[in-house]
Amino acid sequence: MVKYNNHVIGKKILRSEEKLPTNIKDILQNWEVGWHGTKYEFLESIMKYGLLPSGTILENGTEIKPLEGHVQYGCKIGDIDDWAKAIFVSPSIFYAGLPVYAEKIFDNSGTEYCVIVETRIKQGTYKEFQPTIVEKLPQKMVNLLLLNIELKLRMILI
Repeated sequence: MVKYNNHVIGKKILRSEEKLPTNIKDILQNWEVGWHGTKYEFLESIMKYGLLPSGTILENGTEIKPLEGHVQYGCKIGDIDDWAKAIFVSPSIFYAGLPVYAEKIFDNSGTEYCVIVETRIKQGTYKEFQPTIVEKLPQKMVNLLLLNIELKLRMILI
């Protein structure tokens, strides 16, 4: 269970132990938590291969591509030559759970869930940026985010 202010806000589905790296204790103790909102259809691939940047070709021939409405290949932003070929995570489960990132799904009882992946990030392997969509959100949602999170976007360096 994932809790915030003593309320359950998420349920974890864990990888099988044989898929975990041998240094898992070090990772859990020393690496930072990051959250990545995604679509349900991508979970199996993420659980099998991990989070990979756009442009990666999986062993089955599938190419990971930027989603429609997101930054596409070849777009330079700041000092990043190809913004779309990065892995984006947030230290905030709330930011990663925004509808533009995390698909909403429902179980058989009608309970709604956001599809979010918890990951660990080694310090010094990412850059931080201001969030990219806050100015496009309704003010009520921005106020809620500002009350509950530290707004940062992290880009994992590859």
